[in-house]
Amino acid sequence: MKAKTVLILLSAVILCLTGCTESQKPTTIVDNSSAVTTSSSADSESVNDKYYDSTPISQAYLTGDTSSLDEKQTEIYNKAVSTINDLITPDMNDYEKELAVHDYIVGCASYDEAHLNALGIGLPNSDNPYGCLINGKAICSGYSTTFQLFMDMLEIPCKTIYATDFEGDDHSWNIVQIGGSWYYVDVCWDDPIPDFTDRPVRHKYFNVSKEYMKTKHVWNDTELPYTDSTKFSYITRI
Repeated sequence: MKAKTVLILLSAVILCLTGCTESQKPTTIVDNSSAVTTSSSADSESVNDKYYDSTPISQAYLTGDTSSLDEKQTEIYNKAVSTINDLITPDMNDYEKELAVHDYIVGCASYDEAHLNALGIGLPNSDNPYGCLINGKAICSGYSTTFQLFMDMLEIPCKTIYATDFEGDDHSWNIVQIGGSWYYVDVCWDDPIPDFTDRPVRHKYFNVSKEYMKTKHVWNDTELPYTDSTKFSYITRI
């Protein structure tokens, strides 16, 4: 009986710890298209302090007024504008624009593996578009904020999700609206480690369903639109 009691208590402790761990990493959704940040646990002020806001850069592009950009934002702006001019043509639809941006980001950046070491210290700015576009190094939030920036500049509805992967590690990805329907995109996980020159771009996490993402990603989707279409999933377009 004593052994059984101890086993039950240990199980309860494990469940408690698991629940506590999950509660410490809530889902945060950043929606630049409406210039509003929402979170399931934190107010907008704390979220804006924590996550990179690319809205000034996308708004500068859409309005043609760059006067409010600082030096760092201007570098990101110039690189992003140059990239759009090289990638995007007037005859492209939103799916083709999105695919071009996804493939460009995967090709221009590699994962900043220094963040995976014991100290977790990598290059500065790997969590935002500067690291991705200028330094060529990014972590998940660097990939997702860069994708968000381009979608905002191209006026394609997009949100950035900050939550965890299936192992409980902090992770970030996007949800994007193409052809009136919403799809999940994880640019970071389409850029595997290690990186190497001329490797083909993969699209395992390009415009996939919630059910597919849920196999490796953990988040609260109550604040997110429903994903009910496969029309613009990559696998149906090839």
